[in-house]
Amino acid sequence: MRTFLKVFAGIVTLLILSFGGVFGYHFYQDWSLDQQHLNFPIGNMDKWKWQRQSHRIQIHESSGGGNTLLRRVSLEKQYAVVAYLEEDYTLSASAMWLVDCDPGQTIITSQTFSDGTPQILGCRKVENETFLFAVGNFGTNYDAIWMADYDGFGVYADFKNWDFAQLKRELTLRKNNIRTK
Repeated sequence: MRTFLKVFAGIVTLLILSFGGVFGYHFYQDWSLDQQHLNFPIGNMDKWKWQRQSHRIQIHESSGGGNTLLRRVSLEKQYAVVAYLEEDYTLSASAMWLVDCDPGQTIITSQTFSDGTPQILGCRKVENETFLFAVGNFGTNYDAIWMADYDGFGVYADFKNWDFAQLKRELTLRKNNIRTK
């Protein structure tokens, strides 16, 4: 009977350790993926945190009167969409693709605006990274969907799940010369 109890206790211990190892591995994988998203080298800032992690929306809070920014990263496609509010509360966003390009270089795409003007991708360098970017303006439609293909540089952003309340609040305070704490 004692042998049976020792074997049973050994099996239970082995199962507990196995489940703990599997759980720890999955926790580490999730944490590692979160860090890759938060540390993605686009967005002109270094300290991003989660605003709405379930929707993968990140926030970089302003300091010194700057604009608070929101972004969503696609690791698979190596790009980020960074959204901000203009002084008139209109929503603007930049799609930024991590590529090796020469700063100042432009690419005229086959896509055009409604007036027939070609849409252009520009290259910028921030710190040690270069990226192509396109800009979208959406008025006050904070539920807009930005879906475009700039000759292979695709962007998809559904702003419905982005929370712009903090950006609106900061803009209102800044326009009325009221400092935040």
